Amino acid sequence: MVKLVTRSVLTLVLVGALVAQAWKAVPVVDPAWQRWRDVDRFPEGLASAPQPRDQAWWADTAGQIGATYWRTVDVANPARDAAEFVGLFGRPGTAFDLAWALADPDVFLVSFSNLSPRAAGRTACAKHWRALQLAAAEAQVRRFLREPDALRRYSDLVLFLEVAFPLDDHDGFVDALVASVERGLKDGDPSEFYWYARTIVFLCHLTGRDDLLKDVAPEEVGKAFDAWRRWLAGGGRARLRVDAARCRWVHDPAHDNRGTLADLSPPKVPFPDWTGAAPPRLYPVTRDYAVLPGVDAALSDVKKKLNRLNGQGP
Repeated sequence: MVKLVTRSVLTLVLVGALVAQAWKAVPVVDPAWQRWRDVDRFPEGLASAPQPRDQAWWADTAGQIGATYWRTVDVANPARDAAEFVGLFGRPGTAFDLAWALADPDVFLVSFSNLSPRAAGRTACAKHWRALQLAAAEAQVRRFLREPDALRRYSDLVLFLEVAFPLDDHDGFVDALVASVERGLKDGDPSEFYWYARTIVFLCHLTGRDDLLKDVAPEEVGKAFDAWRRWLAGGGRARLRVDAARCRWVHDPAHDNRGTLADLSPPKVPFPDWTGAAPPRLYPVTRDYAVLPGVDAALSDVKKKLNRLNGQGP
């Protein structure tokens, strides 16, 4: 009898263990991801192209992704949705990460075309877009400080798309980014802090000073910027050389660039683990985003929703 009970107990323990393992193997569906499932349908087409697509194809695709994104964002809670979308970067797959950037580059990318966030305009749509920008930037800063791998992947994407350094003379573009941060922190609205903090985190990483970001609280990123500027002016800039394999500047005590940074050669593909044909570097979405096919209509729908929310329309 004792043996029978013991055997039964062991059987239950074994079955329980197998069930537990099977349960762990079941993929957990993130409710947040389910909300963005319509954006998820684009990656297959992005990654499976056997040959590089032309600019017209990319303009159309970017417009579709952007329109889908704008129709998914909840006008009543843009801050939540922006932070939620930031959390999806780097998780579903390489092709999705490109769709992620195409969804709204004005919100998610460090770009020379939007050194400062959109002004706090009078229209509901302008206020909505600005709220998305500021919320996304804060979510990115918090995530990048917490997850250096996400910062590395994000920087690869920004460099590939050439939105931070759209032309030659990267040295001059770095100075322009620095100047925009200085102005923003000094004269900008306090609510814009994380917009400039994102640029600080990007520049520290790009110049090999990730150590300045270690254990830094998000609200203290300005102190890391001060330390980075002192280092740059104190001789650090002259010792930066290009690491072509990593597409970054690295500190080399034996190197002397005479105070002028050499240009970085952008990566050949958006991410190291990218598969399929590489997309164009300067896709049209980096310019005139709001008039891309589909995006203009989606923004018009957003405006109507905002007006209804504010009791200003049917």
